[in-house]
Amino acid sequence: MFNTLKTIIPLALVCTVLIGYNYIDAQWVGPTQAPTAGNVPAPLNVGSQDQIKNARLGVDALSVYGDAEIVAPNPQLDLIDTTPGNERGWSLRGDGSDLNILRTDVDGNQVGDPIIELFYNASADQYNTRFDWTILTEGWLRSEEGVWIEDESPSIRFYETDGPYPGFWRYKIMPNQDFYNIYAERDFITPEADADEPVLFRLFASTTDPSGDYAQFSNEVRAEQYCDRTGTDCIDASSLAGGGGGGLGVGQEWQNVAGSRAAWTTYQNTTGQPIMVSIGVATDGSLQVSTDGTNWVSAGGVNWNNWYVSIDTIVPDGHYYRLEGGAIRRWSELR
Repeated sequence: MFNTLKTIIPLALVCTVLIGYNYIDAQWVGPTQAPTAGNVPAPLNVGSQDQIKNARLGVDALSVYGDAEIVAPNPQLDLIDTTPGNERGWSLRGDGSDLNILRTDVDGNQVGDPIIELFYNASADQYNTRFDWTILTEGWLRSEEGVWIEDESPSIRFYETDGPYPGFWRYKIMPNQDFYNIYAERDFITPEADADEPVLFRLFASTTDPSGDYAQFSNEVRAEQYCDRTGTDCIDASSLAGGGGGGLGVGQEWQNVAGSRAAWTTYQNTTGQPIMVSIGVATDGSLQVSTDGTNWVSAGGVNWNNWYVSIDTIVPDGHYYRLEGGAIRRWSELR
């Protein structure tokens, strides 16, 4: 034991002298940067000062109890599902005036076109929204600038969610590119039933002449007024009630009106459609028509006594007609 101490003590003294000499000979070297530059970055802590980390930060969970910002060139927020067998994700990405929502793979790579695009249309000075998938809404879908549907075969479908057959009856509005038209039809759940359903209405657009445009309905058309394409020549619905509302012979029948007709008496066609007047006379007579009841035009007549002849003419809707002279043997009207 004594011999060991005799060996260790001299060695300790020598080491102490050598270390002390290094400190005695050391020279002062000042800082290379102004305070506080060059300091070791502060660790993440619970302090009230803002902290910025210039690298990725991985955490098992993250809760934000205030505002959250992602500040970067073309920022994005990725949501990746790592469930085995379902490895895929969603990504919210911005690039200036556009904001896109798209599908990604498990590595965050974009898959297909964006599902939703929010973009600025500079020419129209407005913001637009484009959807690549079907839009399902249980409430109102409103837009102050209109709704644009762009696809190879776009359609709007309406599903019945109440009543005796919820989910069975539905309707769709879609264009038919072969005929440049848009139509609505009943749309069943099963393709077999859907195939036999008639088109409810069709709006046809001519590719060369607007006068060739028309609307086709599978059943009734109901309106207060029926007008021409300019909207200037209209017929009230009430004026169509008696005559069927079509052309000559549509919903009409021949009627013997001799008991209520007389020569030199003016009558007016108020049926809402053209009528045909046929009068049998035995003496000189002329069947006349007028648009205003003042200026008359002869539409047919006879000027030979003791002949029994028939005078026939068509009287347009709203026009006046009368028999000038003649002994009436028959007066019939198609009305």
